[in-house]
Amino acid sequence: MTRLDLARYLTRMLDSRVRYTKIIYDKETGLSRGIALVQIDNERVANDILRRGALVIEGRSVNVGYYRQ
Repeated sequence: MTRLDLARYLTRMLDSRVRYTKIIYDKETGLSRGIALVQIDNERVANDILRRGALVIEGRSVNVGYYRQ
């Protein structure tokens, strides 16, 4: 899944605009580390997701957390 695929998928799933996505890759292998940063437009939706703590994307459970810069 590319970052654009992820943004499109989450936009449809959450019915909220995704502002930013970044998939984290392993520097040595070039493979995804299974971590992505996502910023969505709707604070209410974001807080709801954080309370649930996980999403299911294409059959895989995805842990959700809050990232501060």
